Amino acid sequence: YSNDMQPLHIYRNDSIEEFDRTSRLFLDAYRDEEAKLSQKGVNQKELTAKYTSEAIDFIRQNKEKPFFLYFSHSFPHVPHFASETQSGKSKAGLYGDVVEDLDKSVGEVLKALQTYKLDTNTIVIITSDNGADLNGSTGNLRGRKGETYEGGMRVPLLVYWPGKIKAQENSEMAMNMDIFPTILKLLQLTPPKDRVIDGKELWSLWSGQSQVSPHDFLYYFEQSGGVLSCVRNRQYKY
Repeated sequence: YSNDMQPLHIYRNDSIEEFDRTSRLFLDAYRDEEAKLSQKGVNQKELTAKYTSEAIDFIRQNKEKPFFLYFSHSFPHVPHFASETQSGKSKAGLYGDVVEDLDKSVGEVLKALQTYKLDTNTIVIITSDNGADLNGSTGNLRGRKGETYEGGMRVPLLVYWPGKIKAQENSEMAMNMDIFPTILKLLQLTPPKDRVIDGKELWSLWSGQSQVSPHDFLYYFEQSGGVLSCVRNRQYKY
């Protein structure tokens, strides 16, 4: 669930660790400009810090062996809640406070990797599942979250691996599904043969060996229903 769907219980594996008793109807999403919701049971202001603490603890527990950490924040999905320490600090208002909480979270995770001397042997990938919604900015791109215009589909991708990836900027076509075959290549693992793998490996782009996307085309589908809506190449989109 996203954090606008009550009840927002916090689980650890199959067990509920914190019960959400906030009175709200399922999918009755609310926005920042509405009256503040009275939270009962789960304090969303603490979510980013809680997730970050758990992530760092996971790194500590697994520092002696290979690990995979999938770390998905609730924010900046609506409704927005900033931490008590960050609240009111950003010039961009509440949304800015929330994003700065996320910035701090990333910094703390990277610091943990450095503390345990794992940073040069760990690849960090930061991206999003969709374009900006409501308070966020898509820059000069048309459309927003849930749409197949570029503003709904094109998102940042940051890849950090000291000593292996040099500072560079690349705007070639890629998709989230490319991460899977890329990681397999780095681990020297063979992709599964019993299914079609749509992703293409991106290591040649990340390492600077190539400046050209491995894709000739990208296909965009509607948010629900699986209807093909768009196709694009490096220059055009239909």
